[in-house]
Amino acid sequence: MQEAEDPLDREADARIELMPADPGSLEEFRAYLDHHLRCQVRDCFAGMGLFPPEPFQTVGYGKFIYARRYDHYDLYPRFHRSDEEQNALLG
Repeated sequence: MQEAEDPLDREADARIELMPADPGSLEEFRAYLDHHLRCQVRDCFAGMGLFPPEPFQTVGYGKFIYARRYDHYDLYPRFHRSDEEQNALLG
């Protein structure tokens, strides 16, 4: 992972954690970033033990550490999985 100098005097609220893949067109990449950041917001709610508000009830990868938690601990819904059971959870 490459890190640049920190332009903030505090911890960042969000950090883009992308999988190594072709981002597609600029519009596709923008849509992907929007989804990715909404997933990160969802993960923050899950980390506080709260179900996320409707705009953030999305399935996908947000923060890597939460994806690992969703796999290893039964107390979290598997927000990062897109199987039929998960889709029923999020309606």
